[in-house]
Amino acid sequence: AAGDALFTFVPDPLAPAARSLSAATEIRAAEDCVVLSVAAQQGGAVQKGQPVAMVCAREDYRLVINAEEGDVNRFTPGETMLVTFEELDLPPVTAVVEEIGALGSGSEVSLYPVYLTFEVPEGVLLGMHATVEGMAQ
Repeated sequence: AAGDALFTFVPDPLAPAARSLSAATEIRAAEDCVVLSVAAQQGGAVQKGQPVAMVCAREDYRLVINAEEGDVNRFTPGETMLVTFEELDLPPVTAVVEEIGALGSGSEVSLYPVYLTFEVPEGVLLGMHATVEGMAQ
């Protein structure tokens, strides 16, 4: 919820005595949001500019496609695709490719996240599965 603490960090100066809670900075949520992922661990070090978490506003839904390394170059930001939520028996909605992740994951075939934005139909909740159609050839 807006105002809730998201995380606290303490600077890591050369003088260990300077590492204290009084030197800590607490980051609070500016608005109601959902934490999608956390990329830092308690007590771990982070570098300047390093993302520590991915959050989205409750009403800002994004759909994530995991594209195989051989297909990821077939996606283009701004391209539109059709998204269907079969379990809800809703008509397809148009989604726009917003971003393509630069870091793949996987052992044999790397998968890259492709993020789509769309107007959220009533009844669609975070984490629901969808079918996406319209990838360029």
